[in-house]
Amino acid sequence: MLTLCPGVTAARELFDTISAAALRAGLVSRSDVRTISGALADQPVSARLNERVLLHLWSLLALRHGGSDIGAILALQVPVDKLGLLGEVISHAATPAEAFDQVARFSRLLNQRARIGQTRTAGHLRLSYEGRLQAGTDQAGLEAGIIWSLAHLALLPGRLFGTGVLPERATLPGSPPTDMTMLQPVFGPSIDFEAAQPGLHFAIAALRGLHKAPETRLLSHLEGAAAHYVAALPPCDRLCDRVRAVLDANLAGGPPPLATIAKHLGISQRSLQRALTAEGTSFARILDDMRRERAKALLADGRQSLGAITYHLGYADQAILSRAVRRWFGAPPRSLR
Repeated sequence: MLTLCPGVTAARELFDTISAAALRAGLVSRSDVRTISGALADQPVSARLNERVLLHLWSLLALRHGGSDIGAILALQVPVDKLGLLGEVISHAATPAEAFDQVARFSRLLNQRARIGQTRTAGHLRLSYEGRLQAGTDQAGLEAGIIWSLAHLALLPGRLFGTGVLPERATLPGSPPTDMTMLQPVFGPSIDFEAAQPGLHFAIAALRGLHKAPETRLLSHLEGAAAHYVAALPPCDRLCDRVRAVLDANLAGGPPPLATIAKHLGISQRSLQRALTAEGTSFARILDDMRRERAKALLADGRQSLGAITYHLGYADQAILSRAVRRWFGAPPRSLR
């Protein structure tokens, strides 16, 4: 039986942080939080919850406050170190560029579906929110959550480097609030709404001189931990990611055939092949890339025998592993251990 790819999740600690800020603001009661979270109180703080629970909370907050700008208002109350492991990594960044890179790499720690894109043009850095949600999502709750995420990005230079640098321009989802006074200290004076692609524009020159002493060893340790936890999250957006998630859970001992994966995903084998081609890949390429990545990690670790590595990569015998390793890395397996 194939291992299922679980539903899209958000971090329990993110829910707790937003709930605590909303309680302090008088927007919700403890009873409200218990009703939304259900049995969450019995789970450890490291647990993850379906993203719908988080969106339900944001929907209630937008309704109680009267607008999605509540996302920015609550972000002002939550320091970076309250954002879990992602916050710890960001807090030790030596430059704004490094902090933004870390957000782009590890944002899925807080919300599995969230993506922060970066685009550098002449003199400007654009950060875009690229999260995807299923149809039927409550719009006000989604907008409040996006504004919360962008608010934390907008506030990073000031919080980490003690500067007044704000975005030159912000593009936010939804309609503008009647009162802009709470948004401008977060996003600056130039804010556009009804944005199809929400994001922030920073002047690179304003960020370039901001830095602090690097904490290389500590940051390397934190980034390693963050990368480990992100890798453990099954991606569930693109079809190729869903195929990869199934393979990742079922590779040892021999990967399932494409027909079995297609049946597991609820589509025909031919439709799956066409969809992977449209995404610029193929089943064979996904499988080969996954085996190469797993081989590199297991060989570098050095604790497992070549026979065990052969099994974990889903090969029938060690000779096939040896040929693959030579093709990938230009050297036999034993020389890479």
